[in-house]
Amino acid sequence: ASPSDSSSVISWSPPQQTNGELTGYTLSIEQLLDYGMPVNGSAMNASVDVTMTSYNWSGLSPGVPYQTCISAVNSLGPGDPWCKVFFTMEEVPSVAPVEVVVTRSS
Repeated sequence: ASPSDSSSVISWSPPQQTNGELTGYTLSIEQLLDYGMPVNGSAMNASVDVTMTSYNWSGLSPGVPYQTCISAVNSLGPGDPWCKVFFTMEEVPSVAPVEVVVTRSS
């Protein structure tokens, strides 16, 4: 996964052993708490065509951990998932410093 502050692109290569003709891929992503448990209601899922080899997850929160998983799918259903944990990048500060004082030096 190649993360930014609010999106991440996951890319892959087709499995070497497909046990039949691939029909597509299923993907999932969910935000994790600091101790690795998923955040309730954060899961997103996608199904993509067999010709695709990347997917862009958008609408992510900056500076937090996520787990994304992908499974190859054939006529019998999805295979074992491959999963990876990553952090989105933090954003730059959105406000300027306050109460700045300039004093003359001697």
